[in-house]
Amino acid sequence: MIVKRIAPWLLAACCACLAVGTGAQPKAVELEFPSWQIEEPGNAEYWTEIIKAFEAKFPNVKVKKQQVPFREFVDKLTVRFAGNNPPDIVHLPTRNYLAFASQGWLAPLDDYLAQTDVRQTFTKLSDEMVYNGKSYGVLMMGYGMMFYYNEKLLADAKVALPKTSEELLKAIAATTDVNAGRFGYGGPTNEHPNVFVEIATWVTGEGASLFKGGQYNFTDPAVIRAIDRFRVAIKSAPKGTSSEQARQLFIDGKIAMLRDGPWVAAAIRKAPEATRPQLKMAMMPFAVVPGGTSNSLHIPAKLDPERKKLVWEFIRMTTTPEWQ
Repeated sequence: MIVKRIAPWLLAACCACLAVGTGAQPKAVELEFPSWQIEEPGNAEYWTEIIKAFEAKFPNVKVKKQQVPFREFVDKLTVRFAGNNPPDIVHLPTRNYLAFASQGWLAPLDDYLAQTDVRQTFTKLSDEMVYNGKSYGVLMMGYGMMFYYNEKLLADAKVALPKTSEELLKAIAATTDVNAGRFGYGGPTNEHPNVFVEIATWVTGEGASLFKGGQYNFTDPAVIRAIDRFRVAIKSAPKGTSSEQARQLFIDGKIAMLRDGPWVAAAIRKAPEATRPQLKMAMMPFAVVPGGTSNSLHIPAKLDPERKKLVWEFIRMTTTPEWQ
């Protein structure tokens, strides 16, 4: 995805905003950046490197990154916005961004985006950033669901790699042995935002939809059938676990199969030597491979104009070919 350089006048303005008083000494600026990805394998390295590059470009700006657990992230950010105390750099799960935009909490980015090629070169999934005719964010990732499996656990249970949802359910049953601490399937089994994603994955994968004509479609027999299959699968998952814990159990060789995004590949590369060779990736064994938007970057509507320019410079950097 290719974008143009930002206009020289805006860069000059960004630099100029750091100088105060009558002298030439710039004033230090700290931009607060909370995210659930700060310590997440793969994403952690990305954010560390891009922040380093940004701070090198703007020596008097410090990005203060902060790790917040995903299951708590949206609630904590909502409280901060409601209390008129938002962070400078707003990172959101894209599925939650409309709740913030509809409250008037996010700044429209149309004037900034007009200086780039984002609208012409980014995936059409970026259209999800538009609310009431204005763009309120920059999409960071669109993705397809991946199927992760432990090759050894499937072989020990004498089952082949599943190619359909029916075969998947049989493989889950065959690889589950709770007494031995082995589970056929992994997923969130506690109160977690990804429970909906798990359900929607099965429904979409079966070729059904939770919505129809702008209305809920929960009573559709195809939807009910897909959710029932999900219930069967999740019964073989360890109880009381979050998505993050399920990933770790898979990496530790305790879970045979897992549905997740492409980011898990980075964690697999760092798996213990005892399990790393056994962990494989494949396409989801569904008629339709689900996917969607993952996360996006935004600017608070009431942020100081000079800080707003700096936050945009950070967001703009993520759109360049180097950081894509």
